[in-house]
Amino acid sequence: MFAKKILKKLSVAFCLIVSTYAATEVTEIEVVQSLGLGKAVPGYFKILTFDKARWNAFADEFPAQPVAQGIKQNLESIQLSPVVFSREEIYASEFFKQKMRETYDLSFRAERTFAPFMRAVDSDGMFAGILNILHTTEGDAVGFEAAVEELMVQSQSVVASYNHRLEASGGNSELLKHFLSKIFFANDTYTNSVLTNMRLVLLADGLVAGDDYLFGSEIDPSHTIAQSLLKCIELEGAADTLVLGCGHSLVADVTGTSAYFADDFSKAYTKKAFVNSCQHCHCDHDGQIAVAITEGGPSANISYDGGAHADIFGDAVTSSFWDALAQLKTEGRSPIKNIIDHAFMLSVHEEFISNSLDIGGTFRTYLTDLTEKLAVVGLELQGTEKFGARTEYIYVKVR
Repeated sequence: MFAKKILKKLSVAFCLIVSTYAATEVTEIEVVQSLGLGKAVPGYFKILTFDKARWNAFADEFPAQPVAQGIKQNLESIQLSPVVFSREEIYASEFFKQKMRETYDLSFRAERTFAPFMRAVDSDGMFAGILNILHTTEGDAVGFEAAVEELMVQSQSVVASYNHRLEASGGNSELLKHFLSKIFFANDTYTNSVLTNMRLVLLADGLVAGDDYLFGSEIDPSHTIAQSLLKCIELEGAADTLVLGCGHSLVADVTGTSAYFADDFSKAYTKKAFVNSCQHCHCDHDGQIAVAITEGGPSANISYDGGAHADIFGDAVTSSFWDALAQLKTEGRSPIKNIIDHAFMLSVHEEFISNSLDIGGTFRTYLTDLTEKLAVVGLELQGTEKFGARTEYIYVKVR
């Protein structure tokens, strides 16, 4: 243990010396940074543990650093165990009481009086008060009771799906990714010796792993998304599906659930500040490699926060991205057999998509009117699948 501490201190000291030297090369660093760390130069890192004691110990090593203290102060927002709930608990929640009131206002109120005020009643009082208003109109009371029951079924489905994904993923990583992005993707990541020190400690303590250059003393402008893909596969295991513009949601897509219902419910019910960063869709992308989309080019003011639900943050709509995929396929190192487009941005990338897939590979997208364009490059429409209000089109490469 003593030897490990000595080695760690020596490694940190060496890294500080290198970073101090690098900080003197201001002009060169500024030019390299203009490439857009995590944008033109892709970024991938993986959180290796959710052990709160170990993350607290990391934060204690940097008492003057706001990002480290942010991690410490928000650790309790990381949800690790399934939410224990019952029908009665859901019904008694402030969230459910509010939803009952909203249901009345939207569907039944018309010219009637207001529903009971939120602060004046509990859930029983809200339910009884609304029924008392509706009982004089034939059918409305029955309709309201049915709407409340439907809301209960949706709520139970959401929590059950949330728990399933929570257990499958081993916890909610979005909170830590939010803070770690401020260490790995800050504008002064390679000129700030403390940030360099923090990255080295994260690596040495086995808290985080990822692209090698992220733990070095300077950016590697030659790093490609192909390298990030290979590192992701190395650390997380091979996945045959790549999803673009979306990520690992902890909330399922429950039939009949309105937009944002699932996330809003989970936040209110679990009392957690960070529940699910992926609002793009509620599809299940577990076991797939997720790549975020950086819109607007390298100069766009986009942080990793926007891709905290994804595995890799990089510009997945450029030719370099598709060249990397095609290169891996040519070299026989690409496990990708399926590409899912949830970015709504790939309408002019049909040739790139085809070149990245072997015959029999699939491409799925919400975009319409692509059948003729994709047929030209050997992708034929095989069917559709409904996800809530959206329809996903499924294409297979036939030649």
